[in-house]
Amino acid sequence: MEHQSHEGEIIKDYLDDLRKVGPSKPLGYLPLPTIEKFAPYSAEGIAEERKRNGQEVLQLSEDQCHVTGGALYVYDREVLQRLLDEHTDILTKWSWPTSADEFVLKLATETATPKTALFDLVADSFADNNNPGRTDSPAID
Repeated sequence: MEHQSHEGEIIKDYLDDLRKVGPSKPLGYLPLPTIEKFAPYSAEGIAEERKRNGQEVLQLSEDQCHVTGGALYVYDREVLQRLLDEHTDILTKWSWPTSADEFVLKLATETATPKTALFDLVADSFADNNNPGRTDSPAID
């Protein structure tokens, strides 16, 4: 019984990454193999749930993104766009798109260099405030 409880917590944690997308977390994603392994329903079912919640969904295969097995991206277009609008200087400097939809496609195929303002912006879009690649993260010796 303990195993089922632990597995239930894992499923909840993974799905919460997508369900928390909104005002304080503009973007989330899960690898498709993770969804297949842990979710109680398919990536398509999760996508429909998120769309009903007013969010945008982008499902990419492994050959369309840099995530092994592909990924499901969920984002709040308005919230993400506001964040991007506040940082167009960073996006322009790094030649990244300034529209929410194109930004999600770009980060699905490219990785921002750690310890840069662009990395911080990408981390902010995921509400990843403790990522060690951030410029404001303490150095690891």
